[in-house]
Amino acid sequence: MMPFLAGRAVAIRRGKGSAFSRRDVDGPIHVEDVGELLERVGKGATAFFISPIADSGEVWFSLSLKGDGFPFEVVRLTTLKLLLVLEDAGLDGLLVYDGNGTVILLWTYGVIDPDDIPGDLWSFQRDVAGALQERVEARLVGTPERDRIGRWLGYDGPVTRLEGARMMDGKSRSAGAGVREAVMISTGAMSPNGLMRVPYSMNESTRLASLPVTRSDLYRFDRERDASPDHVRRLRRRYEVPLNLPRAVTGGLGLD
Repeated sequence: MMPFLAGRAVAIRRGKGSAFSRRDVDGPIHVEDVGELLERVGKGATAFFISPIADSGEVWFSLSLKGDGFPFEVVRLTTLKLLLVLEDAGLDGLLVYDGNGTVILLWTYGVIDPDDIPGDLWSFQRDVAGALQERVEARLVGTPERDRIGRWLGYDGPVTRLEGARMMDGKSRSAGAGVREAVMISTGAMSPNGLMRVPYSMNESTRLASLPVTRSDLYRFDRERDASPDHVRRLRRRYEVPLNLPRAVTGGLGLD
């Protein structure tokens, strides 16, 4: 967990449903080393969250794919299409399973020069998320994966929806089918006060770990097995957050 915690403000939860603690008596919470991390766990901390903006000014892009009420297979198939979209755009990203059915896409912009992005940071992040969502939908059209997902959605309209956006009009619903919402693509962790769960920390709802995953992991991912604390303890893989410079993102997604 420490490479993800370093140099960032940390929020702590102490049990399911409890409020976030963002400050100590000395100011915003920071976890400087493993000893301090273990000390906080010993005092009841059950979940750790971090700011997308580091003390140095480094900015992370963070996008969540949520399939509430769907089998995880729906999120898995959608995420695999998202990886193809990134490849098309010449971009890289780290995937993190959050321990509760959501997959997070993560990369760093480094420290952003304001001249490198159009408008303000939050609007730029939303534009990037919107471009990714549109390309995922285009990638799914006419594919076997789309047909498989449609059996769970109950209609043949969009698979994904950007959080806060209205559903597309004209979606065709299967007669008699129970219609569910689409996979939600959420940008909430990137908002000015946003927080994201620290990879390798525990999800307090499921008692499963938040775990970085590769594409090959996703093909055979079993949540109860692969995200169990016992399994994660045995892992020796380390991950870094990939770098996508703002100009590369803008050019790759056609936002310039």
